[in-house]
Amino acid sequence: MPVARHREHSDQAPVLLNGSVRHSGDNYEPWHSPATMSYTLFHADSSGSVVALIMLRQLNVAHEVITLEYDDVTARKDSPDLRRLLKANPLAQFPTLITPDGTVLTEMSAILLYLVHRHGNGTSWDLGKLTPGQLATFYRVMVIVPAVVYPTITYIEFPERFIEVPSDKVEAFKDVQEWMKAGGEKKREEAYKLVEGILREFSEQVHGGDSSATKFALGTPTPTVLDVMLAVVVHYAPHPRPTWLEEHCPGLFLLAKGTINFPGIVEIFRESKYIKEFIAA
Repeated sequence: MPVARHREHSDQAPVLLNGSVRHSGDNYEPWHSPATMSYTLFHADSSGSVVALIMLRQLNVAHEVITLEYDDVTARKDSPDLRRLLKANPLAQFPTLITPDGTVLTEMSAILLYLVHRHGNGTSWDLGKLTPGQLATFYRVMVIVPAVVYPTITYIEFPERFIEVPSDKVEAFKDVQEWMKAGGEKKREEAYKLVEGILREFSEQVHGGDSSATKFALGTPTPTVLDVMLAVVVHYAPHPRPTWLEEHCPGLFLLAKGTINFPGIVEIFRESKYIKEFIAA
């Protein structure tokens, strides 16, 4: 299995790409060259792309990381790397992953499932080790998070994307935004509690509700990619976090802490400038 090739660049640091050195800011446009034989991850420190970075390292696959500032991308602040991201994914989403054969992968769940199916066999991440019940719950929650949880976060942060105000009602725009944010906040709480309930029900079936039996979502001795996804998702829970999560979703709170502080994973959270709230002292 190839050794991971991790690269995060700044304006000053030269980087190795396809056997040549370039600086961030050089006029480099193509999103991918098959000659690299590695993955390319477009990553923002404050975004869900952390999950892809964790799995690329955990599975020890060769990869290049192109780090952009989330706010700069949202504002479409021009740069060579933003143009490269837009060429690969016009929505400029994080994470966006380019496979060694040049295929573009987006959506957190899709990327995690692809990586674990492609590289997880025979490792601790192998989904073949799960029981039918574990696997059913795994897929259920892996779909619920992007389908139910993440949309509420988008409504809260970007309500203007979902509003088309008639020209004679422009003065109502801010009011409508605030109403959408309030509705999003309520639905976000419901979404996190839904995930908590599903995991609690599964734990009761397997362990009789004994929370000390396991610190991971499916009762496994080590984390699964579901745990990794949830470990990032908790950072977008309602405020005040992590207090709200510990009070209203104690199971989710505990499994997230267990995963975040797991050897080999905690180091990536420590590298982050933003997502540190659940790291053990």
